[in-house]
Amino acid sequence: MTNLAGATLLITGASGFTGRHACTHFSQKGMHVVALTRDKAAWEAQGIEGTALYCDLSNEQGIRDAVARVQPDYVLHLAGQNAVRSSWQEPLHTVQVNMLGTLYLLDALRACRSSRIIVVTSKLKSSLFELFTPTHPYGFSKGLQELAAYAWGSLFDLDVVLAEPSNLIGPGPSTGICSLLAQHAVEQERGCNKGAFTLHHGHSTRDYVDVRDAVSAYEQLFVAGERGVSYEIESGVQRTLVEVVKVLNACAAVDIEVKWQQDPAVGDGDAQIALDKASERISSTEASKMLEEEQAAQQSSSKPPVRSAAVLGWRRSFSFEQSIQDIMAYHQERVR
Repeated sequence: MTNLAGATLLITGASGFTGRHACTHFSQKGMHVVALTRDKAAWEAQGIEGTALYCDLSNEQGIRDAVARVQPDYVLHLAGQNAVRSSWQEPLHTVQVNMLGTLYLLDALRACRSSRIIVVTSKLKSSLFELFTPTHPYGFSKGLQELAAYAWGSLFDLDVVLAEPSNLIGPGPSTGICSLLAQHAVEQERGCNKGAFTLHHGHSTRDYVDVRDAVSAYEQLFVAGERGVSYEIESGVQRTLVEVVKVLNACAAVDIEVKWQQDPAVGDGDAQIALDKASERISSTEASKMLEEEQAAQQSSSKPPVRSAAVLGWRRSFSFEQSIQDIMAYHQERVR
């Protein structure tokens, strides 16, 4: 098995939610961690040991200079614009950072052919077929990022591995729904927030993985991942927002006041009726044509395989309930 101790690891987006955990984890594994971040204040506030370089992903020459200086053995590419709402407000910036920034990094790494590179994508990315009609600019940008990673890896024989985590949760400064709800609950406990938290679509489901488990999966990809393969990092358990609120309430001193924009009691049967009505608006000829186009796109695609990180021996250490408890504890330490 590959020994990571003593190797140099470059982490982009090191001052972000996942980046902070990654810096701590890999430093404890004996790696020389070099953090690449554009937020000097956020990095210095962490108090984590390690070298930091300050550069924005949109700065091509800055990226080249950083890579040339570090000469990393491993690269964990986490940086990017990761908010769907912000992507509507700044679509060009989102594409520039997520796709073009990834290309800047990969192109700079052509000079370090021995580097193993993990590019972290998203469950919300647009698939190859969906790139023609994306749901939002963020998904479009992450779909392009994945294509860029595959293409540069293939064209220039780079050791690129892709990671596709589900919704990451855990202690730390996150803008994810679990963290926002936990913060709201703690503020209610302390009497400094009396308003209701608005939620939509109570029965829509999501898969959640603790960020610390995700970082552990990245370690496994460094050691045993196959180049050109995308690895899914997920719990395998789908949870509704209604269930998430129930778990949070079990950890909080008071129940979270929630305002549901859609009745959380609406079941799958009603959702299926809505889907059936929508499908009635599409003629059988149109539906057949759409299916043929999608099948043709899939057949013509030479996209490498997608596998579960579990095939490499990765297993979760944190239950959903434990993650929620740790998120609550994080906010309880900070809300006064």
